[in-house]
Amino acid sequence: MAGKAQAAWDGLNERQRNYMHVLFEHDQAAEEQRAADWASGRTMDDRTPAAEWRWIDVVTPGSTLTSVQRDLAKRDVRDPGVGSTLAALARAGLIEHEEVPRGRGRAVRAKMTRTGRAAVRSAIKAAPGRRTGELADWSWEILVRLWKADGDVIRAGGPAVERAFLDRKPPLAHQHGYPHYTISEAGRDHYRQGWARYAQLYPWVAAPDPEPGADPWPDTAQKALAGLRQAVDAAVAGRRAAF
Repeated sequence: MAGKAQAAWDGLNERQRNYMHVLFEHDQAAEEQRAADWASGRTMDDRTPAAEWRWIDVVTPGSTLTSVQRDLAKRDVRDPGVGSTLAALARAGLIEHEEVPRGRGRAVRAKMTRTGRAAVRSAIKAAPGRRTGELADWSWEILVRLWKADGDVIRAGGPAVERAFLDRKPPLAHQHGYPHYTISEAGRDHYRQGWARYAQLYPWVAAPDPEPGADPWPDTAQKALAGLRQAVDAAVAGRRAAF
């Protein structure tokens, strides 16, 4: 990932990253549809530039949810704050956004920048130093949510979630009707065994220590402290014996 895209991505919170993933999916779907239409000859005479057809409706007038809002809901992002989130992403240079007249109201739409697409592509592909079998940052964030839920059901839908969690043998989660999940025993084991490693890979993810009561000192440090304690005790005993 280019330095600008990396810096912008590192500064995003979980909600903003969810927006970026959803917008990227819609951007790529539009690109694929455009290519398919062109290959079939349906748009041979259509010279509409990408700067226009890449715009994505995020919010439209009325009570009907857009496909972006529905996909965000699958990621458990439903709270207010569309405007502030889009503004933050625009300030980071990852998207453009605007309001346009639509019927009796106004629609909010967004368009990804090249930097935004580069950021998401690299985040999806791999984090620096990520090894085979390790989760991407967004899937680690979901596993953290599942761990925190402690067996309760959470919403975290999408084909990517199914591939990351259900296609593993054994699966890291159980599905309770799309898009609801609970953590599996294999998911708990993966969290416990991988927590320290993921803390290095994705330090921006607030993942609780799976063993908060564990002794933080390694065995070598404990032995050194024990040796020092014995030396101090022996010195004190020798001093007392001298008087």
